[in-house]
Amino acid sequence: MTLKEVAVDGTEKVIELGFVPAMFKIVNRDNSISIEWNKNLPAGNFYKITAAGARSLVTSGGPTLVDGTDKSSNVTSSFGVILPAALADINDAAETLDVAVFRDDI
Repeated sequence: MTLKEVAVDGTEKVIELGFVPAMFKIVNRDNSISIEWNKNLPAGNFYKITAAGARSLVTSGGPTLVDGTDKSSNVTSSFGVILPAALADINDAAETLDVAVFRDDI
């Protein structure tokens, strides 16, 4: 497991990991909203958990994995997660995220 603290600013945010995650959970420290993703979900899908604890499956607009084939998007390690600017509950200006990332055993 890898833990990271990430400052966001409302624009697309690349979370560089150095590996392709099998699962991650991202919590917005300022509003307590979180998202979860695992490798069994279709592309673009993720779970959103509200501050009150309601959980729902969102079927579009989710984070994108960077799997080592993409050398663009300002990704230097080419492994990680891209948070789109449209994820405003998570990726909002001047807020901080706690990111827990899990990978398959190698």
